[in-house]
Amino acid sequence: MQIETIIPWMGVAYLLMVWSLLYKENRFFRFAENCFVGAACGYTLTKAIDSLNSSGISPIITKARYDLIIPMILGILILAKFKRNIAFVSQWGVNIMVGIATGLAIRGVLQAQVIVQITATFISLSMMPNPLAYFNNIFVLISVISTIFYFIFTREPSGHLKYISKIGRYAIMLALGPVFASNVLTRMVLLAERVAFFLRVLGIIK
Repeated sequence: MQIETIIPWMGVAYLLMVWSLLYKENRFFRFAENCFVGAACGYTLTKAIDSLNSSGISPIITKARYDLIIPMILGILILAKFKRNIAFVSQWGVNIMVGIATGLAIRGVLQAQVIVQITATFISLSMMPNPLAYFNNIFVLISVISTIFYFIFTREPSGHLKYISKIGRYAIMLALGPVFASNVLTRMVLLAERVAFFLRVLGIIK
């Protein structure tokens, strides 16, 4: 039997083992789960070694990039976590990595999700578009402001601020509704694709 014939049937068997969880947890599902975790770990380890070689070891040897030795050493020190008496050394590399990542993330989030959004909202309002678009921009502005009020936890909102915070809560619900619906639709599409794959291997459909 050719490998091209075996692989689809292996996919069907794996699919049935995963779906067996719908009945109850069993050995077949745990086997499929362990295979997935093992394959994911192996793939991640392979990509990590390849990245280490291409961005660290290879440039140091071939291009004399000796400045990369410091981050390589900090990365190796993270492995000291497995040795209890020198585990504190691993915090040096972790702290530097977390600090840099946090700084970059805060800058990116503020720029992309706060500053750009607020600027675009006010620019749209100043352009005086058609009445329907103008109403849409006003609605967006009110939603943004009320949502910001909802997430201010310094003090409990009272008076008119309480109503603004409540509007922000409704705005969040309106925003999360389409996101949840899109998520469910995506899962249904994936399920339909797997069912179609199952039926094609069995020869029920083409």
